[in-house]
Amino acid sequence: MKTHFFRALAGTCTGTGIFAELQTQSLWRTFWHLLLTSVIAAVIMSIGVCSRFAKIGRIATEQLETQCGGVKLSARGLEPLTEPDKPRDFLLPGLFRVNYLPRTADGQAAHLPQSFPGDSVRGVIWMPDRVGVWGKTRSNRYILSVPAAQPGQIGEMREVGTPDELLAGLRSQAALPWDQLGKEDLVLRASQLRSVWNALLLIGMPIALLFETLFQVLLYVAMFAVVFWVMSLRRPNRRPLREIIALAVYAGFPAMLIGALAVALDLPHLEFNWIYVLGMTGYLMVVMNRLERNRRENGQDA
Repeated sequence: MKTHFFRALAGTCTGTGIFAELQTQSLWRTFWHLLLTSVIAAVIMSIGVCSRFAKIGRIATEQLETQCGGVKLSARGLEPLTEPDKPRDFLLPGLFRVNYLPRTADGQAAHLPQSFPGDSVRGVIWMPDRVGVWGKTRSNRYILSVPAAQPGQIGEMREVGTPDELLAGLRSQAALPWDQLGKEDLVLRASQLRSVWNALLLIGMPIALLFETLFQVLLYVAMFAVVFWVMSLRRPNRRPLREIIALAVYAGFPAMLIGALAVALDLPHLEFNWIYVLGMTGYLMVVMNRLERNRRENGQDA
């Protein structure tokens, strides 16, 4: 018997009676229902996550406009729109430090300020022809990540010990090919950057959350199903692995929706993976006990 998606979703969230039907679902239909539930969960999470990231983007672009007036991309490189020869050192939300180092009279980039990195543990060093993202480790060293200079190449990541080595590591990288751009300069002000940021959020965030949700759910379902199946190998009339997988997937639907709501509301100390693992495991135990009881009442051996 085929159970349609909305009946399966509503049934799993309102009781255990529907699992007698769901245990016989094909794996194709089971995983199709899992995909649809993951889409719903991703949309729920995106509503809250996108609003928080949009606020961060608004604050960041306003700060960027205050400090730089916007950005300009030309054959000279990526520079602040106002006073491109003036160094910058400012913070974005989350203590994310931005250091802009213009070229000096001898063609070299300026040096990092003495106060670097301050209270920040991550940031970006921005030169007209190079950009590097850095993060501070627990051992007070630095991880430098730089993008690839040419399409098809792979960016580089390295660990260094001091701010001077961090800057030297960035300078040793190949310059980004801004000089290959067309004749038209690209100027982006805060409002335009904010629009680009919001568009990326609306498109990218639901997709990212969907893949993250699917990965976590499939990982936990696979682990639980295999362990449960191995533990039941010596039991008479044990359930086929296909049924165990189907029951595990459907038992996780309520936990997926609750976890998505917790993420959307940014509830403290509640993460999707913990809510899913505990909710799915506990509910599945209840479901399995209900099905075993039904089997015994029908005169079948457990």
